[in-house]
Amino acid sequence: MQPFMEGFYLPVGNDKIIETNQLISPETDLSNYFKGEKYYGTGAINGIDADDAIMINEILYKYGLDDFIKVDIAKLKKSHEAWIYVTIDNNANIDLLSNFDHISEAILTWTNGD
Repeated sequence: MQPFMEGFYLPVGNDKIIETNQLISPETDLSNYFKGEKYYGTGAINGIDADDAIMINEILYKYGLDDFIKVDIAKLKKSHEAWIYVTIDNNANIDLLSNFDHISEAILTWTNGD
């Protein structure tokens, strides 16, 4: 699957432990989840389910991104590994969104497992 969409790229949530050169990122957790025992790296090509949405939202919470990003429950079947439809809360006071007038939906993407 190689979906595409026009728009702009807005990186969120990456950090690094300098001493160990370890990436601290929701990307790592998301990649590990989709490589794990439920999907074994198959990409969830038939869509994700409510349990996946809960897990993804928990990962967003872990990295403090849940203030403005949530999995779009109406688009679970359109979502798959590294291509998750999300909603954006423009009312959140987030500096990252300060230059954008209105964003209500987006796609959360990352480097996938295959």
